[in-house]
Amino acid sequence: MSGTKRPSDETLQALETAPNMYLILSPELHILTASDLYLKATQTAREAIVGKHVFEAFPDNPELPDADGVQNINASLQNVLRTKRKITCVCNAMTYLMC
Repeated sequence: MSGTKRPSDETLQALETAPNMYLILSPELHILTASDLYLKATQTAREAIVGKHVFEAFPDNPELPDADGVQNINASLQNVLRTKRKITCVCNAMTYLMC
């Protein structure tokens, strides 16, 4: 994980039950976990997404040729990695926490 210490299992478990929607990513954009509310909102199972690259788990809609969600979110996430500052994506009201 790019020399970054992985969060403890206890920290990840605490984030899973947080009263907000969180998708917890590694610096390489692999999914470490997600909050229960995030999973409910996205209709996904934790076991189905943990370990996957975020855009493998949540790709652009292939039926929309002009879809640019992956491009836009990736640009925002790269900015987080560069600046070390939290962002909130207003477009989908989800907060990304980089661990």
